[in-house]
Amino acid sequence: MTIKSLHRLTLLLGLMFITILIFFLNFTYFSNFIILEINLGSLWSMDLSMTFMFDWISFSFSSVVLIISVSVFWFATMYMKEDLYFFRFIWLLLSFVLSMLILIFAGSFFMILLGWDGLGITSFLLIIYYQSYESLKSGYLTILINRIGDVLIIISLIYLIYNSNLNFYQYKPVSDYYNSFLVLVCFAALTKSAQYPFSSWLPAAMAAPTPVSALVHSSTLVTAGIYLVIRVSENIQLSSWNLSMFLFLGSMTTLLGSISALNEYDLKKIIALSTLSQLGIMIFCLGLGNIYLSLFHLYTHAMFKALLFMVAGWVLMMSFGVQDMRYLGNILYFQPFMKSVFFTSTLALMGLPFLSAFYSKHLIFELMFSSNLNMYSFFIFILSSMMTCIYSIRMLSVLSFSKMSNTVIDIKYNNMIFKLPYLSLSFLSLFSGKIFNSYIMNFTHSYCLIKFNSFILFFIFFLGLYLGYIFKKVNYFMLSTMMFLTPFMYFFKKLLFNFSFMQKPLDYGILEPNIFLISFTKFNNYLSYMTMWPKPKNFVWVRSIMIMILILFFWWLMF
Repeated sequence: MTIKSLHRLTLLLGLMFITILIFFLNFTYFSNFIILEINLGSLWSMDLSMTFMFDWISFSFSSVVLIISVSVFWFATMYMKEDLYFFRFIWLLLSFVLSMLILIFAGSFFMILLGWDGLGITSFLLIIYYQSYESLKSGYLTILINRIGDVLIIISLIYLIYNSNLNFYQYKPVSDYYNSFLVLVCFAALTKSAQYPFSSWLPAAMAAPTPVSALVHSSTLVTAGIYLVIRVSENIQLSSWNLSMFLFLGSMTTLLGSISALNEYDLKKIIALSTLSQLGIMIFCLGLGNIYLSLFHLYTHAMFKALLFMVAGWVLMMSFGVQDMRYLGNILYFQPFMKSVFFTSTLALMGLPFLSAFYSKHLIFELMFSSNLNMYSFFIFILSSMMTCIYSIRMLSVLSFSKMSNTVIDIKYNNMIFKLPYLSLSFLSLFSGKIFNSYIMNFTHSYCLIKFNSFILFFIFFLGLYLGYIFKKVNYFMLSTMMFLTPFMYFFKKLLFNFSFMQKPLDYGILEPNIFLISFTKFNNYLSYMTMWPKPKNFVWVRSIMIMILILFFWWLMF
């Protein structure tokens, strides 16, 4: 198979990117806003239509998705070229990207549902692609948590049907349903964006091939919830309760991802947990009330996160699939080009001055210092930012400066053609923050900080750098399981499975009372057995519930 045939979908995405970029430059210059509505019929008093919205947000976001997709597809042709079902994989990956584009250009909740469900189904198929027990378990955990968000969005449609309008750019809020609608949409967004307590599916999604991880964690699946909140809040102002919820859950998610990353040696999982931390920052920024600053950080984060996963994929190819950093000591010594790329993406993750993430992160810090914020969320956010520097420097030092390991290494991947996506994303990781800030987002204002607050920011950064060099792994089961969140979610999945046994006899009708009674008795006995105290087998999920209750108590105490 020739390179041209392997790259045909990559070239197609490249042409789509060039086309959308031309439209985006035109829309930005003339400040246009176009809505395309295709009528499909009517249901009761409500018109059903396919509505697409073309504005600077949809064009800029789709441009980011497509430029990352081109790089990831290029990388996938090298990473998966020996796979027997390569074309099945690449078409699944294309359907995943197209589902995200439908979501981005959607102008109504009908189209939102198409893109939202398309992302859920294709992500499940990509996660279980290797068909192992671990990938199946991770895939079902992912789709079950995402289904919670699907149900919440469907329930929220009751509000729109009541108004006889599914187009979210024409909202006319009714006071009785206004707050309920926002709560449902916000909680649906939290499930897709892996916010606490729905965070356990994101590290589990590492069972997918590395090109899938590069797309999922950069600009597609995990950003769908944040994009939905941004679109809704453009027309409906979020209530103070929604903002406080975003502040609290965003700071908790950032802390959870940072602490868990300190306890890991799996290279891909550390990068995945750093995504969890950055998603918490975006939700935290939504809680501060600045939706466009959250979108700005989403753009800058997408560039270096896709690059980090592509470097991880290169390391996996060199080491024949080894992901444990204890066996990858100084592996980048043999690849100076890849070491420089890894330095660029890792320093951008930490928010080093004048790299891409610095322009968005520093604005978020300035906004936080100048906002009326509770001290609980403030200190959690500061602590999490310091931990980001710690695990980033730890990862950088192990792969670049530690003692050489005895792992067998293959250094044949030196073709310049395959390095082009790394060069493009490295350039964007360096300069995309400045480009977005100057020509797209246009954050011309600045929040003035006193010298003490500026000193705090620099102190946190340099303290994180220092602790990253001397830090050793902390062996705490609570941290490795994300504060018992992972075992709790697996137990919850098991509990739902037993509920299905109870539900199955209902399909036979009410004329089978004995079968229903026997099933209910068996389920009741099982539930009593699982909740016995203090049974060691079940103590983990009991502790996870206790931690959740304690966290919710702190939230109530602060607000």
